[in-house]
Amino acid sequence: MRFTTARLALAALLLAPAALAQDAPRPHRRLEKLAGKLGLSEPQREQIRAGVERHADELQTRRAAVRSAREELRRVLDASPGDAAALRDAAQRVEAARSELVVARGARRAELRTALTPDQQQQAQQLRDAHRARKEERHEARQQRRAERRARKAAEPPR
Repeated sequence: MRFTTARLALAALLLAPAALAQDAPRPHRRLEKLAGKLGLSEPQREQIRAGVERHADELQTRRAAVRSAREELRRVLDASPGDAAALRDAAQRVEAARSELVVARGARRAELRTALTPDQQQQAQQLRDAHRARKEERHEARQQRRAERRARKAAEPPR
């Protein structure tokens, strides 16, 4: 019985990432959604799709570099938490990798903007601003719920 349960648990762990990846939004799906909202023409869609594909490998490489730098920082923290110089070096590598990712994203955004008319650029900025506002509202609501849970827990009598 325990052997079967262990097998099922292992299978679930191995298959979960593949199942989740299928539901993850793909760049082209987001592009089509955005294209509809901005009213992009077919040549604009093709230009943007080509730009996204042109930058995909570099962005993937940059994201992997950030992941690798974070993992190295965790290893340094685990191995020698008191070694300030090693921690500082590892943290600087994380920040350098993040900076390179931001620069690569900026280059992609600048290239993709050239496919848009000034009105579409303005509309895209409004969509980004609205998205950021919704994201901030969700963050604040989550923080509020956490604070309320902490207050309720603090008000409970000790066991």
